[in-house]
Amino acid sequence: GPIAFCQGGSVTLSANSGSSYLWSNGATTSSIIVSASGQYSVIVTNGSCSATSSVTNVSVNALPSASITAASATTFCQGGSVILTASQGLYYTWSNGATTSSITANAAGSYTVTVSNGICSRTSSATSVTVNPAPVVTIAASGSTSLTQGQTVTLTASNGSAYAWSTGATTRAITVGVAGSYYVRVTNSSGCEGVSTRVTVTVASSTLASISSSSATNSFCAGQSITLTASAGMSYLWLPTLSTSRTITVSTAGTYTVNVLNANNTTSTATITVSQAASPGLPQISYSYAPSAYQLTAFEPTALGYSWSNGQASANIQVAAPGTYSVRAINASGCISQPSSMQVNSVQVRSCVKPDMLSANNIINNQALLSWNPAITADSFKVSYTKFGTSITFHKYVKNTNYLLVKELSVASIYSWTVTAICASGQYVSSVSKFTTLSGPTGCGSTTLNTNTINISNTSAQLSWFGTTASTITIRYRKAGLTAYTYVTLNTSSSAVWGYLLNNLSPNTTYQWAAKTGCGNVASAYCNNISFTTTSSCPVPDVAVMSNIKATSADVKWIPSSLASTMYIRYAVSGTTNYAYASCSASSGSFTIKNLKGGTRYQIWLRSGCSQSTYSTYNAPATFATAVIRLGDEEESALQLNAFPNPASNRITYVFKTEKSGDYHVKVCDMSGRELIQEIRQAEAGVNSAELDLTKFSPGMYLITIKQRGQQSYLRFQVQR
Repeated sequence: GPIAFCQGGSVTLSANSGSSYLWSNGATTSSIIVSASGQYSVIVTNGSCSATSSVTNVSVNALPSASITAASATTFCQGGSVILTASQGLYYTWSNGATTSSITANAAGSYTVTVSNGICSRTSSATSVTVNPAPVVTIAASGSTSLTQGQTVTLTASNGSAYAWSTGATTRAITVGVAGSYYVRVTNSSGCEGVSTRVTVTVASSTLASISSSSATNSFCAGQSITLTASAGMSYLWLPTLSTSRTITVSTAGTYTVNVLNANNTTSTATITVSQAASPGLPQISYSYAPSAYQLTAFEPTALGYSWSNGQASANIQVAAPGTYSVRAINASGCISQPSSMQVNSVQVRSCVKPDMLSANNIINNQALLSWNPAITADSFKVSYTKFGTSITFHKYVKNTNYLLVKELSVASIYSWTVTAICASGQYVSSVSKFTTLSGPTGCGSTTLNTNTINISNTSAQLSWFGTTASTITIRYRKAGLTAYTYVTLNTSSSAVWGYLLNNLSPNTTYQWAAKTGCGNVASAYCNNISFTTTSSCPVPDVAVMSNIKATSADVKWIPSSLASTMYIRYAVSGTTNYAYASCSASSGSFTIKNLKGGTRYQIWLRSGCSQSTYSTYNAPATFATAVIRLGDEEESALQLNAFPNPASNRITYVFKTEKSGDYHVKVCDMSGRELIQEIRQAEAGVNSAELDLTKFSPGMYLITIKQRGQQSYLRFQVQR
């Protein structure tokens, strides 16, 4: 057989005829079976004489590694999918026939991949994908759905874990006596949802007129219409259209009245108000990148479905080829948005090129998540953004990432922004993109935004989200690993921020929760699950002991505990809640606080951290006062202010570092003390930079002052021309 084979194989080596044999591996048979690399020879004896063969070289090639990595959970609801990626190789053969390095699995089953390095191949262990089916939802009526006035009928949904009726009810059964079209959304124990077909209930009256609508919400989308039908009678007169038919079609919002002449020659009147349903806004498109492919994700707060230009209808699509991909959002009223597009220029990793695929997501009234193509790499990136109508541009620098959360934005404002890839070979600036911040709470039918979990204790947690004008908020939560949710429905009113205190939780336990909004018959989808872990017992530190107190620094000391691994420090100017935070090893017993304000009274609190998710409460505060500071003290450079170029001509850029985001004051004076610039600007935690216009400054020396929350830094600069 072949003397070069893959690991696990073998070859039989046979000597020519003789009376005895001695192989180089010690064997004395005429033939040997070889499964290891090496040089093999044999000495053959015919009785009195012997001879040695030439060497036979045997090569055993190593098998490649074969494993499968899942990009997300392998258990999901019908309509979902997971990307499975094979370990590195040259050729791939999946159990479903695919030959790419990654596949998108949307069907249940056991997946394996055979990986070849060009010589040998190996098959991975199986990865099981589970697709939980959406429930088949039906509605059973307790009797006839053709009622007369005063009668009712009970509608019961098929079994499930949670229910959301078109009326807003969340029970399994509802009793109705009003004409209309009813449907129910049922969630099963796997967390998957299904929607029933509509059940129409009619209410007949021999004396009172009524109007039924072809829309369950008595609304229509822009450019569409709805049909209004009067109850049976002898003749009809509609206002304001003056139509005399039983049915009319309207495409204008307003109130419509019908006068019906009944069989007993009596006249009755019915009125209905119809409205134009809100159309979805432009969907936001975000994305993630895997080797040679993107996953594009559409999001519009009111959307219950999406329609992509490539024919797909899920929120997520896989893109493995350059092109322009557009998506429209579809809301609960069936209205369709204008399209949003994303241009994919390349699916390969590129270094030091102009950033593209700029996208703004998670936009609320004062912040937005800005991202750009993750397949483009650079030494660092600079994100620059400017509010429309102003001349101040903020610059933020990031490294090894393709996104930046910008905060402290203005409400209902347009911002333009760019991304610069910074490399040793030069700087590459993207084209300009724009986004607009929200003006206030989100509307009816919008998915909750900016969800967050705060104030987590061992038995409770505060759930919060951005404000909404929805009439109800439904919260579902469960322990991690369980399938069944617990549901809470809240009645709300318009506000900037809403929240809910979740009680009776188990200590040191991870939970998942999500929320959705509702307005009458319109309900949003649930937001993505948010996870948090409750705390467990951890000792509260003794009151802090202060020492070595200076103008801008002080030492805090405590008694170390063997149970605590981390000490968390919180401090603020007395009487305020503008807290600053620090942490260090609890065993150190001390920590130096810097960047304090001279001549100021502070309060300081401590709490212990006993594990990654276990904390004590804060202890009682200690109070101390810093020494009075004087201009020119070396410690006055708390904000690490610098500026360049210096000397400057027409513009100067100043840079400083702060530990907390918020307002800061910038002031420029000449040497006589006359103020030339006095502004309030926004800073992010970390390094900040901004430019000053010096075109109206005369040549000479000037002083720039940066002040934030009691911290100040001064710097002299010179204007030359």
